[in-house]
Amino acid sequence: YFPSKHIKQKQTKTKKHMSLTLTQSAGGDFTPHPEGIFPAVCVDVIDLGPVTSTWEGQTKTANKLRIVFETEEVGNDHKRMTVSKSFTASLHPKAKLTEFLGKWRGKPVADGESIDITKLLGACCTVVLSHGKNDTTGKSYVSIDAVSKPTKKLTASGDYNKEESRKRMNEWRAKN
Repeated sequence: YFPSKHIKQKQTKTKKHMSLTLTQSAGGDFTPHPEGIFPAVCVDVIDLGPVTSTWEGQTKTANKLRIVFETEEVGNDHKRMTVSKSFTASLHPKAKLTEFLGKWRGKPVADGESIDITKLLGACCTVVLSHGKNDTTGKSYVSIDAVSKPTKKLTASGDYNKEESRKRMNEWRAKN
């Protein structure tokens, strides 16, 4: 979910045509996931492809992926809430993904080990979430600060829509 700019859509149907009234809002109706410790289940792994970023004056491009989790928390839309974390698609010993997967599994990733990331779908864990604010945009976000082995078995609700998520992500990328 990208809480930058939302389009509220109102449809009016007549016998001959359908008109749309679109309203753009800067803040929107984004309600962040509450902070705390939550059982979660992996509902999606998204290949973000090559992503270019600049850090401390150096620009580099790296293949990225995003892991999406669903928790038991229910949002304003009466659906279970999701949180996600993006990583460089690497299992190098110093890579954040390697550390994250090791903590999730409860055992470190071994040298030379291969992991099929798509097999994370349906896997449970416990996530620690906190709120932050983007210094540049001032917008709020939810951060997955830690992950660990599951304390509770959770089944995906079926509320998460992979196609809709990718559509929103592509729209956001086109704007930025």
